[in-house]
Amino acid sequence: MHKSFEEVTIADIISGTPHSRSAFYHHFAGKYDVLVALADVVLAESYGGPQLWDTTPGRDRSYGMQASITPTLEMWSSHGGVIGAVVEHMHSNPDIEAVWRPTFDRFVAGVAEQIRHERDSGRAPDGARPEMIATVLVCGIERVMYVCTRELDPHLPALASAVGAVDWLTRSVLRPVPNSVPAPSAGTLSSATQARPHGDGPGGAHTQIEHSGVDPRSDTTSTAILDSLRDLLLDLPLDKVSVARIVRRAGVSRSTFYFYFDNKNAVFAELYREVAASTVHRLQSLDTIDRADRAAVGTVLREWLRIDARTTSVMRSALLEWPRRPELREVYRAGIAQMADYLGRVITADRRSGIAIPGPPPGELSAVVLWTIERSIAGALAGDDNLTDLHEVTHFVTELLTTAIYGSP
Repeated sequence: MHKSFEEVTIADIISGTPHSRSAFYHHFAGKYDVLVALADVVLAESYGGPQLWDTTPGRDRSYGMQASITPTLEMWSSHGGVIGAVVEHMHSNPDIEAVWRPTFDRFVAGVAEQIRHERDSGRAPDGARPEMIATVLVCGIERVMYVCTRELDPHLPALASAVGAVDWLTRSVLRPVPNSVPAPSAGTLSSATQARPHGDGPGGAHTQIEHSGVDPRSDTTSTAILDSLRDLLLDLPLDKVSVARIVRRAGVSRSTFYFYFDNKNAVFAELYREVAASTVHRLQSLDTIDRADRAAVGTVLREWLRIDARTTSVMRSALLEWPRRPELREVYRAGIAQMADYLGRVITADRRSGIAIPGPPPGELSAVVLWTIERSIAGALAGDDNLTDLHEVTHFVTELLTTAIYGSP
């Protein structure tokens, strides 16, 4: 697929066939029906034989989890355009979700059974619900495969580059590596606290979240436009918000609107840019604490992932809409890249000081963890099965990130 699914037309689809437009509509109501049919075929081909869920929990299921990455990689390598389009539209189109959901749910059920088995055998720690943990892990694999296929993250330049970090994240849940670092004495700062990982790292020079053109916060008119969209998103999805609604609520004319913004997507991108900048800043609070103090790390990470009432509607729309909206995608990628650069430097500094445990390359690990968290919170805000409790999800992914970097307590 050389175009995004948004750009593909019926004329594009039939151009390489001997069939007419009327013949197309004899079989399909529209291009979404074609996507559903293609996805159904791809999933059947990829997972038609024995799979993870066909094995017995225990050693066989553990091997099955490792083996299942092969057909997944092959599917994304061969059919990334189709599956990527499914991921982009599954939260907005029930028919697309319906074709994707059964395979997704089978993976979740298989991983959850293995987690329960590992706990019953005393090899995995008790904790959050197995179904929720499994959903987070499967969400992470889905998002990482999507990001790699679409070449959206320089930390993950190819599908194979993500495999080690994905496996590490899974093992952080099932059989976490213990951290042998002793608890810090009261009032003692670790060397990592003083080693500020803030500086320019890979990609740091081009991933800063910056405004361009007219400063949208330069006067009360632009503020009114931004606040108008923010308020509308409390009741409507972004697709249902029009420029007419925005200007009516803001009390400005269309010409005034277009002086500041090209379209509603540009307004939304600016709203998200504010949220992203704040999110990055909160993560960088790791600089201010003793990172050998696990409780302090947890406090910073929970605050980092806190979504207050004012930003919930913006975050929900951003998390669900960014893959298919070009104006938003670049802002979104910049925020994730900036956090991945920073977190990678934290991991590097803390491994050198002996606080963090050895593991996959810091850049790959930070990117895989961040995309896993991003997709899981998107699912929580969308009300996905097993992720309906946002507090439970954010608490777990905080622990997952801490364990993946610093080991189990």
